Amino acid sequence: MSANLSQQAIDATLGHAEATSAPTADQVSQIVAFETAMYTAQAFDNNAKSLTSGGAKGGPVSLSSRPFHIGINDVLGQDPAGTAFTPVVFDEFSSWSKARGDSSDARRSVARGEALFNTLPITITGVAG
Repeated sequence: MSANLSQQAIDATLGHAEATSAPTADQVSQIVAFETAMYTAQAFDNNAKSLTSGGAKGGPVSLSSRPFHIGINDVLGQDPAGTAFTPVVFDEFSSWSKARGDSSDARRSVARGEALFNTLPITITGVAG
């Protein structure tokens, strides 16, 4: 994974940042270390409230403990771990599908959006690579 991230760091430095020279090996190492240690996620919604309440698994703590590797859940069956593809990639808010009480309308809406993302086919076209 770090080889891909290293190349991404170099490409971003030369492309997005428009640097005149590539970063040093030490700089690339520092960029990769920083990027792989950083997690960010929304933890609160004004309508649904805490994204970890009512059995939900939102927020940065949950995100940081999710497994990840390049090729995870590959639709062509090339997941390096050998795990079969599944379109159901999100389950953080499935417990909200039958939410009752305070913030229930907003929570059920989030659960419906998650279900749509997991089940609605999305055609991706015109993308290189």
